[in-house]
Amino acid sequence: MTSSDSPFPPQPSREPTAPPTRVPGPTKPAPTSPTSLTGMVEMSEIEGGCLVLRTGGVTYELLGGDRTLLRHGARVTVEGRVNPGVATICQVGPVFEVSAVRPA
Repeated sequence: MTSSDSPFPPQPSREPTAPPTRVPGPTKPAPTSPTSLTGMVEMSEIEGGCLVLRTGGVTYELLGGDRTLLRHGARVTVEGRVNPGVATICQVGPVFEVSAVRPA
């Protein structure tokens, strides 16, 4: 009887195999370099209220910073960095993590 005539399925090779390759999962984008932005602070009424900075045609969602200076209608300069790896419930624009704020 030949192997092609056998009523049993062929046996898998007994040769060692390489371990499975790990595929890395998604990574969050790194924050950008520190920068400063100047613009007008507004309170967006989305999801109970989010602070945003409107500057140069771009709306940034502000995270952190001195809330006594970051108030609706204030013109300010903020220092910090854009963090594209952060998601918020407001989703009104790029997230800007504020490290310092001063009146403009």
